[in-house]
Amino acid sequence: MSNIEKKLETLVSSALDLMRVDANKQAIDLLEEAIEINPNYSLAHLLMGMIYQEVDDLQAAEKAYLQAHNLDPQDTYINKTFGIFLFSQKRFSEAIDYLMAVFDEDPTDVEVAKWLYLLLSVYTERENETQDILMSAWENTKDSDIGIYLSKIYNSQNEYQKSIDVLTEILKTKRTSEVLKALSSAYFFTKNFEKSLEFIDEAIEVNPQDDDAWRQKAMLFQLKNELGPALDAAEKAYTINPDNLLNLYGKSTITFLNGNHKEFLEISNTIIDKINNVKFENADNIFNKILLDLYEYRFISYVQLDEPAKALVDSAFGETSISDESKLLPIAQKYLESKYQPEELLKIIESITDPFTHRKLLPWHFKILHIQNRIDDAWDLIYPHFQYDPENEVERAWAAYLMINLVEIGKNFYFEDHLPNIAIPIMKQLIKLQPDLDLVENDLAYILIGEGKYNEAQEILIKLTVSSSDNFYNNVAVCHLAYLYNITGKYQEAYDLLSTLISKDLEDKYYFFRISCFYDKKMLSNHNLQGYILNISDAAYACAISAAIALGKMNEAKYLIKEFEKTNHEKRLYLEVKGCYELECGNLEATKQAWNALLSGPKGIVALVEEHQSLPEEKYTTSKYLYLISEKDMQRVKKWLVDLEK
Repeated sequence: MSNIEKKLETLVSSALDLMRVDANKQAIDLLEEAIEINPNYSLAHLLMGMIYQEVDDLQAAEKAYLQAHNLDPQDTYINKTFGIFLFSQKRFSEAIDYLMAVFDEDPTDVEVAKWLYLLLSVYTERENETQDILMSAWENTKDSDIGIYLSKIYNSQNEYQKSIDVLTEILKTKRTSEVLKALSSAYFFTKNFEKSLEFIDEAIEVNPQDDDAWRQKAMLFQLKNELGPALDAAEKAYTINPDNLLNLYGKSTITFLNGNHKEFLEISNTIIDKINNVKFENADNIFNKILLDLYEYRFISYVQLDEPAKALVDSAFGETSISDESKLLPIAQKYLESKYQPEELLKIIESITDPFTHRKLLPWHFKILHIQNRIDDAWDLIYPHFQYDPENEVERAWAAYLMINLVEIGKNFYFEDHLPNIAIPIMKQLIKLQPDLDLVENDLAYILIGEGKYNEAQEILIKLTVSSSDNFYNNVAVCHLAYLYNITGKYQEAYDLLSTLISKDLEDKYYFFRISCFYDKKMLSNHNLQGYILNISDAAYACAISAAIALGKMNEAKYLIKEFEKTNHEKRLYLEVKGCYELECGNLEATKQAWNALLSGPKGIVALVEEHQSLPEEKYTTSKYLYLISEKDMQRVKKWLVDLEK
């Protein structure tokens, strides 16, 4: 060893001694001396990075780490240290690259495998990569922690037996509560609750003070509907570790399920206060989920205690504290609508004195008044909220938010509840409040057409097509007006409007439209009274083709059919209209071919009717407005095909 090498070794060794006693400044002096002697001494740069990281000079730390890496890019210790530093800065993608280089070099490095597991867990799309790393580390080391991580991956992929096999192998040499809890979880996922309970009991036997194990046991008893033992286990978990909020949450859930609503409300108050008053790092999603569950249970508890007004106030505050997207209040309102008559609901709403909740409930209050046909009272309720100073941003924003909700209520009365007699007065009130709302005028005209009030609808739509400031809603109005013209025999007017519209570069947007079809010498109105959610281009082409056929403009119809084939977003609509065109031309085989494809082809009516019938209720509401998807549609097209044979 040369004198220079000895000198460097002495400087670094002394610097390490100083670092151990937090004499960082003196350590830096020695390391700088070493770097002055040999600027390419990567170890000195690495130690400088560690010191700067320790004293929170992160910019200097990164510079030193990067210098060490550039000098010795293959050094696994440098890459590991730099990767962990990047992880601490939440630069996960960069950290993965450095740590992967280390793991590729040494798949027995358990520490790096654990870091990679934590990092890759951030990216759900990289689960297979995580699994490969853990499998390699497991095969090379049989480390118990790695095995437990691997079992979690297997559980997430529903490969429970593989999870059980790994954990069972660990048990041969290491019987810890962590392994036993993991094995209990794996059996839980297979719904073998008895086996799961057997292993959780063993975990508790190994470590009676493991509150996680007691909480897991409580959950198992809860799932078996054995609420007495479940509460005992939850109480035990909470007694062992009252600072773990999950233990109190577990106890509260079982208390609720036992029907002890007053006690549950008291416990949940404590949990909510703790969550609101303490900053939980990296746990927002977990505690938002707890808050959401608690507020849903609290709503039910208040209702069970016959305190619906308190239930609403609580849900209003809960929705704000979690997120307005949590939809706590709409869920609460829907439940109360199923339990109480409208006059009872009004009494509940009007008994609430809290101004915040009263404001949050305003759209619902408006809705219930309309259900009661108290149209003037509904107007008096909302009118003051639109008499604001335009310079007041808060009130302007509130009025905009309120209008969005009121429009939604009006539309839902028509499209979901099929109650046009309520929807129409609402839309008219909203237009009276804000006459420049093209969207609402479009919707009102659309509803009026469905109710056969053609003159009133036509007057609104003509005004919109001429004066609408929003291009999209101008185009929507053109489609609605053209449909109206088609079903009232004004084919030339419809054709002229739509020819102009189709020549534009239409936005790729969807809205509610009705489609008219010219079939067997007659213009048919829309098959579904409420219409369909369609791309505006599709609606324009379909109605334009029907108008052209009705006018006998078969060359124009042929051209439009070809263009529609290139641009359509909804093939079922294209096939239906094409069949009508071919029928009018006397091409019966081509008609049959189009309608058979419409009925039985890929994504045809038959397949979609079957798929539609199996949908859960929440998806059914939206999907029923897809074009030609009902049993009625299927029977109609079948009849058309039978008629062709005649």
